Amino acid sequence: MTTPSSPNSPALADKFTILGKLAWLWMNSPLHHYWEVDLLSRFALPPIELGQYLLLEREGMPVAYCSWAHLDSRAEAAYMLDASHIALPDWNCGDHLWFVDWVAPFGKADSLELKNRLADKFPTSVARAIRVKRGSRTGRVMEFRGRDTDRQAARELLSGYYRDFLASIDAQKTHQVRMKKKNGHADAEVKTAL
Repeated sequence: MTTPSSPNSPALADKFTILGKLAWLWMNSPLHHYWEVDLLSRFALPPIELGQYLLLEREGMPVAYCSWAHLDSRAEAAYMLDASHIALPDWNCGDHLWFVDWVAPFGKADSLELKNRLADKFPTSVARAIRVKRGSRTGRVMEFRGRDTDRQAARELLSGYYRDFLASIDAQKTHQVRMKKKNGHADAEVKTAL
């Protein structure tokens, strides 16, 4: 259970300090610079509260940041279909590790150090991330595995996650068709698409 913090508590002050450092990194990132403040709050506050982030600093200045979520199959499908939102309860609802934000605006060396630190933090895990290039509206799913994760075992686990994703999409489509039929709006296009 989380203990409420008063506005003057050190814990709350630390969270504001971290949020300020993340905002500064976003402002310096060619990709994140133009994103709305609402996205910063949706994607920075939950991992700060849950302690699901890694912030690298050099001489007291932030240089790189990564946050992660532990999603279940349903939350994972929702995230893959709309990467602009993760519902608050979904940040820690399952065992599918996703690197959500990856911000390293000052060079590849910081990004590499971040990757190495995450490999140390999650040595036996498999993780994925949706990566979008600046100016693009589509992304791609990247895959990562910890240093101590067997390559074949990682492949099998990722294949299982992909099957779960497809099953979740099928379930959502079936639910949508049922709702349309229930509401009297079933149309031939939806029926034949399934």
